[in-house]
Amino acid sequence: RVDSFSLIRVEGSRFSVPFELIGKVVTTKLHATKLEVVYNKSVVCVHERPRINNETVFELAHYLEAILRKPRSILNAKPVRAALSPTLMAFARNIAKTPEDLTRFMRLFGEHDCELIEATLNSLGSKTLEALTLELGKRSKRQVVPRIEPIMEVEVSKPSLSIYDQMIPRGDAHRPC
Repeated sequence: RVDSFSLIRVEGSRFSVPFELIGKVVTTKLHATKLEVVYNKSVVCVHERPRINNETVFELAHYLEAILRKPRSILNAKPVRAALSPTLMAFARNIAKTPEDLTRFMRLFGEHDCELIEATLNSLGSKTLEALTLELGKRSKRQVVPRIEPIMEVEVSKPSLSIYDQMIPRGDAHRPC
């Protein structure tokens, strides 16, 4: 069962799951190097297994909606401190002039992974939120995938059900089972 901190415990360690699953029962699939969390027959997240027990593994995306509800506490939130590198934390502190700026910065983590955000930040001359957002937008432009046409058309004829009609004795067609 997912606890009120959006965590599950597996073999002594704790792992984050999406915020929406608080109170729900999930299934875990433990592999040699990863842990899969399944809800309603769908994999909802995958974590690397920690090397030591009693470790808590956070994924920032699982907490974004909850964290953004209280923007003044963003920099003190455990998942934020665990996920952001010192470079990203320093940038967050520098741009935290208003809660709105900090909220805009944190929303980037819902769209891009931490490594890309940090690499983009390091490549910028001007370290502003606007410049970071603009550069991330340029880097994440997706290529248009060409439409693949079907190789051949398959025509399926309507099946005949007359053989089943023969199984019903005459006069009993409307008798309840």
